[in-house]
Amino acid sequence: MLPEKKTRTNIGVGIGFLLQLAGFALSGVGEIGAIIGLLLILVSIPVFIWGCMNYAEGKGHSKWVGLVGVAGIIGLIVLIVFPDQHKAAPLKEEAVNCVQCQMPMPAGQTACPKCGWSYKT
Repeated sequence: MLPEKKTRTNIGVGIGFLLQLAGFALSGVGEIGAIIGLLLILVSIPVFIWGCMNYAEGKGHSKWVGLVGVAGIIGLIVLIVFPDQHKAAPLKEEAVNCVQCQMPMPAGQTACPKCGWSYKT
């Protein structure tokens, strides 16, 4: 994942999740608590979705894929399962030239097919 997106993801998802928890906790504490709780939950939704959109972009997908964050934690789990397209691909061996006769040697070969020179000691 891209480092700048990782920071934004942590901020958005973290703050959004904490706001939702606080909203749900306050919603059961009287009439004023219910109103404040509902407001916190409503404020948390775009923050959480913003974090999910950064998470999708950080993994190499379109930011619009992050809209699954509307589903809350389930949407975040879906994003976690998506593959990270920025992970380093395994290095492929490249063909090299023989040190002694300069003939191209296929990748992975340790001895020159023309002169017999070997990389193994």
